[in-house]
Amino acid sequence: MPDQCGVAPTHTIRIEREKDMALRDLLDQAREIEGYLTEIRHRIHRNPELGFQETKTTALIREEISRLGLEIQPLELDTGVVAVLRGKGAGPETVTGLRADMDALPITERTGLPYASRNQGVMHACGHDGHVALLLGAARLLSGLSDRFSGMVKFLFQPAEELLTGARAMIDAGCLRDPVPERIIAAHGWPNIEAGKVGVLGGPAMASADKFLVRLKGRGGHGAYPHRAMDPVLAAAHTVTAMQGIISRETDALEQAVVSVCTMEAGRAFNVIPGEALLGGTVRCMREGLQKDIRGRLERVVKGTAAAFGCEGSLEWTELVPVLVNDPELTRTVEETAREMLGKCWVRTGSKNSPGPAWVRKISPYTLGKSLAGSCFVWGWQCRAKTGSLFITINSISQTALSRWGRP
Repeated sequence: MPDQCGVAPTHTIRIEREKDMALRDLLDQAREIEGYLTEIRHRIHRNPELGFQETKTTALIREEISRLGLEIQPLELDTGVVAVLRGKGAGPETVTGLRADMDALPITERTGLPYASRNQGVMHACGHDGHVALLLGAARLLSGLSDRFSGMVKFLFQPAEELLTGARAMIDAGCLRDPVPERIIAAHGWPNIEAGKVGVLGGPAMASADKFLVRLKGRGGHGAYPHRAMDPVLAAAHTVTAMQGIISRETDALEQAVVSVCTMEAGRAFNVIPGEALLGGTVRCMREGLQKDIRGRLERVVKGTAAAFGCEGSLEWTELVPVLVNDPELTRTVEETAREMLGKCWVRTGSKNSPGPAWVRKISPYTLGKSLAGSCFVWGWQCRAKTGSLFITINSISQTALSRWGRP
């Protein structure tokens, strides 16, 4: 294994024992499909699609999966794909899921790249084109190795991750039924980690994401006669300030949570006090119980502050995704496999490598929830020098881990 951490891994692994020949063979096969993975990623990048509109991406995935001879399972959604690969080896009949997201963002691309987006106003700015390529690469590698593992691998291509509703829709459409996965592994590119490195974290790893809308109803009037009105704008301003006390004064300093007001709407005319003001924002937490507590505190602050200024306040709350909790045992397996594949210095652990509450949602904990073990790891995108293919690395990690579970 390489022991220098200053440059990206070259995937030229020194084999010290005969048992490691399988690892070398796997990496050689991965290198052979590097061009295929790059071409797939560029095709998807050129044709980005927003959540629940990924029809062309779905068609591309289905076409590639069909070429491999995998079983495509019915899904009661217009976009998204679920496919199953059955192992032919002897051993336990376990079911392992591998998951990737596939939607793009409403962003105009100005990179000037030859494979830049052709869909005006839509771009794969979050790397989901690479995620799909990774999972297709894993499917291609594993389909050629089906005699080396038992059980089944379930490939989950999830739509609408950016909308925070795709995972729930997939589950409701039956993606976790027949067969039911015992474990699911997900991965996501992460710009705060150097290219070529993998980040893992067991336990709470990614924050819950909820959104709220506050309505403050007052009594409109002329700006020259504020004493004749009940000003919801003033109430809104004080409400925003009061909300910050929920974290700084009512939440344990060792907890991780965020309350952010991101939109304010009130009135149109410069000299008219409006009758209503709206505040919109998001709450992120790293513990399920705290998530519920903050909702109650927020409602109390909204109503109390509004009343102090003669207005009426109400809170509309939308639960989006819960806290993602990585299964510790499964995460250790991912970590050990990554160290085996890449070398010790290419694997980072701990909270600094986790997106935490600052990261907007991402891999849905619905699929990594309470009824099955799940782990989401991240790999580095931060490029300071020319690096080798990360696709080879991640696909190899997935296959090695599966070989452990699928053998006696």
